Amino acid sequence: MESNVTTIPPEHMEILNPYHPYTEGEFNELKTILNDITTHIPTDKMGWVWSNYLKVTKTTEPQPCSCGSAAGHWRRAVEGLRDFVTKVEKGNE
Repeated sequence: MESNVTTIPPEHMEILNPYHPYTEGEFNELKTILNDITTHIPTDKMGWVWSNYLKVTKTTEPQPCSCGSAAGHWRRAVEGLRDFVTKVEKGNE
């Protein structure tokens, strides 16, 4: 039996889901946790921040260490996530 299933390319998912690659609930969790991060990423959130950064940027960079010399990488990750949140919120206005 033949099936006529249409798949939507990933680059067009934001048309149907403005939070792509997240659900609305996951997006709200992302916002909440980012709002709690100010000048220091809690140690228990480092893996979470990095995996979400990779998810949003669609990259495969290894997670940096937590030492001060890696601060630029962590800043880039948090700023990238915040930019994503801002972009999604502006698109939903």
